[in-house]
Amino acid sequence: MKNKSLIIILIILLIILILFILSIMFYGISNNYNGFISNGNKNYKIVYKNSFENNINKIIILTSASNINIEESKDLKIHVKIYGKSKDVIVNKNNELNINYESEIKETCKFLCFNTKSSKIDLLLPKEYFGIVNINNKYGDLSVGNFNNLVLNSNLDAGDINIKSCKEAVINSKYGDIKINEVNSLTDINASYGDIKINNLNINKNSKIKTSYGDIEINNTNDIYIKAKTSFGDNKVENNNKNSNITLNINTNYGDIEVN
Repeated sequence: MKNKSLIIILIILLIILILFILSIMFYGISNNYNGFISNGNKNYKIVYKNSFENNINKIIILTSASNINIEESKDLKIHVKIYGKSKDVIVNKNNELNINYESEIKETCKFLCFNTKSSKIDLLLPKEYFGIVNINNKYGDLSVGNFNNLVLNSNLDAGDINIKSCKEAVINSKYGDIKINEVNSLTDINASYGDIKINNLNINKNSKIKTSYGDIEINNTNDIYIKAKTSFGDNKVENNNKNSNITLNINTNYGDIEVN
């Protein structure tokens, strides 16, 4: 009798859990849910807008929840636009440009951030920008255009990262996929949950790529030595030069590794 009662209780709890998950899914679909947070600039107004001369070697962006876009400017200046509701913007310019924006999501998002609108930060840089961009963001996607001389350092808790090209990519991500079209010098990627895909990898410094749960795929590399390891998954590496002075370490705990 005790075993039967326990089984009945477990079945009831399972049904409750399923109904809870289904209710969240229905709520998300009915409200156009699109990930941890949705794009907020459709209804938000510009709360900050300014332009700077291209004599800044380092740009730092600190935000609690913003989708960040780094694109090419139409002139030789640096442009910053911030969309949101909160006007809590602090911008300092000395030898470097510091952008500190506290999004309203900081007050509304406590646990599960479903259907929560994010702010948006647009950073427009000259195509031949030689400098460093540091990003610290909790929630939001990151999109980067074609910048062959850009050194990118990104710390992101939850959100997808999409990069067309950069010189160096140093990325720490907890939840989200990472897609890079081209890296020209160094890559140091550490992810917890998410797939990593790189189209062209051309490095001249020792580099590493790691994800705990996710696949790692690289389509093209230069003549380097690749040390790849996966605990649970397929491991396929081609065109590997053990005599190279440059080493790329690839590691995933649960996922496939494929390097062509």
